[in-house]
Amino acid sequence: MGSKQFSNCLQVLHYRHFDKIHAQYLEGVLSCGHGSEPSTVYQPFGTFDDPHGYSGFVPSSQWLRGMYDKLIEEHGTQIDQKTAMLPAEICAIDHSHKV
Repeated sequence: MGSKQFSNCLQVLHYRHFDKIHAQYLEGVLSCGHGSEPSTVYQPFGTFDDPHGYSGFVPSSQWLRGMYDKLIEEHGTQIDQKTAMLPAEICAIDHSHKV
């Protein structure tokens, strides 16, 4: 999965969470509405992008790619060491050269 697909996956999960808590809010309003006066005004829940409400932030694919690259660069020597320590049970040799 690339950085763009991962960012899209995070966005779907954030929207799903927003929809879940929005449904919980509406269920709470309905359950409180049975015994209250009809003139009761409830605060609107808001939108996904509202900066003063939920403010759903999803990191961009460029940001995610930068973080991944930084992680790999920081741990590059450890990754190389681990790779060098692996046994050479299977070695790929190219026999397609011309004699």
